[in-house]
Parts: sequence; C-alpha cells; structure tokens
Amino acid sequence: MSVENIPVDANLTDSGSTDTEKDCQTGYPDTVIPKVSSVEFDNPRGWIPVAAAACSLFVYLGVIYSWGIMQVRLVETTSSSLTTLTFVGSLGTSFMISLSILSGIAVRKLGYQKTALTGAVLMGLGEFLASWTTKHIAALFVFHGVVFGIGGGLSIFVSTTFVSSSHYLTDQACSTAPLRWFQKHRGLAMGVVFGGGSLGAAVMSIATHLLVRDVDVAWTFRILGFMLWGVCVPASYFIQQPQGSANANLELQWYRFKDSRFLLVVAGTAVSCFPLFIPPYFIPIFSRSMGYSDQIAIVILAAWNLASTVGRVLGGYTADVLLGPLNSLIVCLLFIGLSSLVVWPLASSVGIFSVFLVFNGIGCGAFFSLVPPMIGATMGPENTLGILPIVWTTWFCGFFFSTRGPAVRNAGTVDPESDPVPTEETGLLPNEAIKSSQHDVAKIIAVNAAMLLAGMNDAATGALIPYIQSGYDVGLLSVAILYLVNFSGWLLAAFTNVHVASRFGMGGALVIGGSLQFIAYALNFWKPPFIIFNISFFFSGLGVACLDAQANTYVAHMRNSHRWLGVLHAIYGLGALISPIAATTLGTKTPYWHYFYLMMVVITMINIAILSFSFREGLFKRLEDVSDGEASDQLRRALSQKCVWMMSIFFFLYVGAEVTSGGWVIEFLIAVRNSPPDVAGYVASAYWGGLMLGRILLADITHKLGDRRMVFLYILIGLGLQLIFWFVRNVAVDAIAVSLLGFVIAPLFPVGLSVVTHLLPRDLHVAAIGFTATVGQAGSAAFPFLTGAVASKAGVIVLQPIMVGLLLGMFVIWGLVPGVKKN
Repeated sequence: MSVENIPVDANLTDSGSTDTEKDCQTGYPDTVIPKVSSVEFDNPRGWIPVAAAACSLFVYLGVIYSWGIMQVRLVETTSSSLTTLTFVGSLGTSFMISLSILSGIAVRKLGYQKTALTGAVLMGLGEFLASWTTKHIAALFVFHGVVFGIGGGLSIFVSTTFVSSSHYLTDQACSTAPLRWFQKHRGLAMGVVFGGGSLGAAVMSIATHLLVRDVDVAWTFRILGFMLWGVCVPASYFIQQPQGSANANLELQWYRFKDSRFLLVVAGTAVSCFPLFIPPYFIPIFSRSMGYSDQIAIVILAAWNLASTVGRVLGGYTADVLLGPLNSLIVCLLFIGLSSLVVWPLASSVGIFSVFLVFNGIGCGAFFSLVPPMIGATMGPENTLGILPIVWTTWFCGFFFSTRGPAVRNAGTVDPESDPVPTEETGLLPNEAIKSSQHDVAKIIAVNAAMLLAGMNDAATGALIPYIQSGYDVGLLSVAILYLVNFSGWLLAAFTNVHVASRFGMGGALVIGGSLQFIAYALNFWKPPFIIFNISFFFSGLGVACLDAQANTYVAHMRNSHRWLGVLHAIYGLGALISPIAATTLGTKTPYWHYFYLMMVVITMINIAILSFSFREGLFKRLEDVSDGEASDQLRRALSQKCVWMMSIFFFLYVGAEVTSGGWVIEFLIAVRNSPPDVAGYVASAYWGGLMLGRILLADITHKLGDRRMVFLYILIGLGLQLIFWFVRNVAVDAIAVSLLGFVIAPLFPVGLSVVTHLLPRDLHVAAIGFTATVGQAGSAAFPFLTGAVASKAGVIVLQPIMVGLLLGMFVIWGLVPGVKKN
C-alpha cells in the first residue's frame, strides 16, 4: 500500500464530506493527513488476527467468568469471606477497562504484538504466583487482582481495538489509529472476537469446576496460568495491523466532553455496564440456593455464557446487516433491562430462570461487541480509538462495584457445609433424585427439543408463502391446500396416537414422529414437483402430531406441571420465532428458499438422535400394562367425557387462531399494508416471540389468580388487540398489536392441558391429552387452509374477521368447560 500526502480539506469521510477539519483543530495548522491510496478492506487475511484475538479472549475471559466458581471453593477451604473474595475478582475484572488509556499509550509505543505479549506474560504470571498464596488474601489481591488484572487490561484492549478503528491513517494531531482490517464486517469481527471470550467462559466454567473438584485450588490456579501462557503468548504474534500501516500516535479526544452526544454515550454505557458481571459471579451461588446440585449450577452458568456467545456474534451481524450499531445496542439494552426487571423477580422456577439466562446472556454479550461500532457510527469511524479508551475507563465503577452489593447481601446466606434443600417452588426434584434420575433430565431436554422443532415447522410455512407462490407459480388456493394436507396428518394422528404409544412406548412414538418429519423435509429441500411438495405436508403433520401428543403427556405428569407446560410451549414459541427469520432471510437474500428445509433435515436428524438416546431404555417396546384393547377402551372412555370434547374444540379454535395469525400475517402486511417482505417476516417473528415470553411469564400469574377467570381476561384483551390490528392502518402499530396478541393468548394451551389433567382420572390422561392436543393442533392446519381458500377469492383482508370469529368462539367454548374443583 502506498501513502501520499494530501491537503487537510480532502474528502476523507464515508459520506464524502470534510468532517476531518473539525476534529483536527489541535494546534497544528499545517497538518497533512496521510491517506492510503489503495486500501483493501475486509481482506480474508484479516480473519487471522481476529481468530488469534478470539483465542486470547477465550482463555482470559474464561478465567474472569470462572471466578464465581473459584470463590465458592475458596470460601469452603479458607477463612476468607465471600465479600472479600468477590472484591479480589472485581479488582481483576476492573483492570479490563480501567487501563484502557494506558493500554492505548502502550500500543502507540510498543505496537500491537509487543503489548499483547506483555499482557499474556503478566496474566499467566499473576495466576501462577496466586497458586502459592491461596490462603493469604492480601497476596491474592496483588497477584490475581493486580498482576493478572493489568495483563488482562493490556490483552483485551489489543484484542478488540484493531477491528474497530478508522478508515484512514491520520496524523499526530488528530489521529485515532492506523488503518485496520474491516469496514463492511466490522461489527461481525467484533462479535467474533468477544464471542470467543464468552465461549471460553462457557467451556472454562465447566473445566474450572472439574479442576477445583479433582485437584486443589492451588493447582487450578497453576493450570490456568499455564493455559494463559500457552494460548495468549502464541496468539500475540498474529495480532497485528495490515502490512504497510505503522503504529498510530493515539491522541485522546478529551475535548469531546464538550459534546453532548459524547456525554450521552459516556453516561449511558457507564450505567449500562453495572449489571454485566452480576450473573457470572452469582449464578453458581443462586443456583445452589434454589436446590440445584453443583453440577447443575455449573451447567446453568455455561448456558448463560453460551447465550452470551450467541449475543456477541449475532449482535455484530445485526449491526452490520440489519439494524445498525445504535439500534442494535438499544435492543440489547432492552434485553438486559427487561430480563433483570421483569423476568428475574419471578425466577422462582426453572422455566423462568431459563428465560432470564437466555435473554440476559444475549443482551450482556451483545453489549460488548456493539459499543465500539456504535461509537464509530455516532461519533465518526475515524474518531473511534480517540474516544473508546475514555469511554471504557468510565466503566470502572460499574465493573468494580456491580458485584459488591450482591456479595454483601448474599454473604450471610451461603453455608458451604450445608446441603441445598429443595423447595416446592423450584419445581425440580431434590438433589438426590436428580443424581439418581439423570435419564429424566435427558428426557425433559429431549421433549423440549422436539417441541422446538415443532414450532419451527408450524411457523415456517406462513413465512414461505410468498416464495412458494413465486417458486411454483401458484395462487393462494394452491398454497392453502398445503394446510389441508397437513390437517389430514393431524386428523389421522388424533385417533392413532394412543395405539402407537401403547405399541411402541413413549420413546418409540417420539422417534417415529421425528422420522416422519425427516421424510417430509427430505422431500421438500430439493424443491420437488408441487404434488410431491404437497404430499410431504401429510408426513410433517403426522410427525409433529406424534411428537406433540407424547411431549405434552410426559410433561403434564410432572410436579408443578403448569410451569413445565409453560416452558415446553415457550420452547415451541422459540422455534416459531426462529424459523420465520431464517426462512425470510433465505427467501429475500437468495433464490434458494427451499434450502430452509435442508436446515430442518439436519436439525431433525439431531432431534432423532437426542430422542433415541434419552428414551433408549425400552425404546420401541410395548407398554407392559397397556394392551391394544385397553388402549382402545381408554380412548372410548376419554371420548365419553364432556370436558374432553369441549377442550378439543377449544384447542381446535385456539391453535387455529394462533397459527392462522402467525402464518397469514406476513401475506396480510405485504398485500394490505404494503409492507416490504423482510419487515413482514420480522413482524411475524415478533408475534412468536411474544408467544414465547407469555408462556413463561404468565404461567404462575395465571395459576395463582385462577385459570378460569384469567383465560376469559386474556381472550378479551386479545380481541381488543385484534381489533386494533384490523382498523389501525399503520405497520408499526400492527407490529406492536400482533406481538402483544401473541403474549396474551400464549398461556391458553398449557393452561387447558393442566385443566384436563385435573378433570379426568389419571388412567385417562394419556388418551385424553393425546386426543385433545392433537385435535387442537389440527386447527393449525384447518383454519390456515380456510383463510387461504377464502383469501384466494376475497383477498387476504379476510384474515381479520376470521381471527375475531375464532376469538369469540374460544370465549364461548371456554364458558362450557367444567370448572376445576379446588382442593
């Protein structure tokens, strides 16, 4: 790359303006700006230093985020208090950002490689020396808190800044950084680097737990030190700027304190970083207080870190492609705030706790990867490294003090010598039962994975309607026939599920259901003739029906089934949230919309493997206590009950409304509201996201306030939202109304299943739940078909009156369902 001198008023910004003059008023009137005349942004070679930085953060943040595990063991083996040990960890963590300014100076003087090498040596040295002083708290402050912390501060600054700097090489007066690797994929590159750190946190938390269990704390410190040296020292060699760009003279832009935008960025990010490190420090302790074993607590911490990994990469991709850095950061802060203020106070059960882990993890992870691109977007990319060290330094209080308050409040609650006592509120088996019933945990995971796939299946068709029409050159009526064929599969399953379960067992029925889905997707992904494409929906309907009936039956017999049913159907909603996004992305970005089903083939194979493993004992074996004749008798007895028919009709209308709204809303927004297809697809995902949240957050509220009255209330609220959607012609309002509609009608299906189990004797549960759930899911095919058939003649505007009619029908039928007698 060659460099030439050009006047200061040259065109340097992305938009072609001369913004540089404003930022160069630093007392150098004759400034010239060296410009790279031939710059190759987003060079594939740039991913080498990105990978090196990700590996470095993998180990470093793995150690940082594992301190919660270390401090629990140190409380048990030393006389130190939890508060003091948390102080040690907070000190080490705070250097991550408090050294930003000094790290910038080190980069300017030494370059990236030498600075990264220095940080790597100090990190490993701090942990190694700490291993000899585990019983001396003052020494831990020095070695883990200071030496390791300083090394980490140097390392993380080097590892993250080379992908977030400016487009141009500027002079000593107004320079921020030399030319770096990325322009178009800067957010994604930041996400990969920080994602490596959170992935390391997930893996290292488990590894650290195993180490402190099998070797003493001292050797754990030594092993971590050797890992830091073994990974970070070699990685430092590859962390470098592109060839031909010299080390920049980093000039911090202190004058920005006069800029209101800068002050807003500083204040907003400084406040936002307070909750970021509370979860990794206290999830293990909180998990033990809820009655979980140590092993389960570590898995929970790893799950939060995996969600953080997803958030960091997904946040960077969203910033680059979809929303931009600022909007993506706002969404991430909403995730953190809502999970902390709405979900966390209710986290007395595993289901709600899981929602907190996912959304809080995604939000906290995305925050780190989005701040540097956001600064570049709001303050100018050429100013990023002149501002970023200042902003990061202001986070010191949040990093240092955020974990102190919770430590003080929890210091008296942790008794390392006592075993956790399970409570009714956890909804889990006691620790002894968990240890002796690992297969039950595997089965819970397996049936939830099956429902995730069911949700993806049901929501995908609506998102693919525009692309099926254009791909096969067919009208709405032909597309609607897909739902009719799907309905035939559900209808057959309604009368055969109980026999399949008795003949092959629950595990066998689940595996058969997954295999039928595999057949459907294997037919779909290569875009076969339309008649074969139609036939495949019979197999998918039959397969999902088998999975749905068995999963609901299994969960309905668990303790606190209303919560677990909420979790199960929230997972269904999660699948329904994911698939429209994936299908819409494939349909809008590529001509290969049918490759969505190739993804489903892979997921289905994984699902079959999980089901086969989890239900491996007695797989495909006949139930010993149920013969074919007894199964038929149970079905006849169940069908003789009024409540079974009332609930079947209620589910038929409800699931029909649920899938009709989620399926046809995309076509409605495109045809009636003139919305772009990608926007319409995201509105559909918002609907399914509301459904997922409602099934988690409203489960306990509905149970405590009364199932019967709350269902009436939810239907009335949903009716009001549907009328708003009908008569207010604004896409933004429609999106909000649709999301809230999904939220308020979300609990109706799991609540209905819980009611069925209370109205019928236990020996009829399998037949009754299987029949009612399957008939209900048949509505997911019948009413979308009816809507499509009518829409082919009268237009898709008929969606609104059909939805209103379904909600009114649900209100009437629910009034005919017998009330449950209170014990």
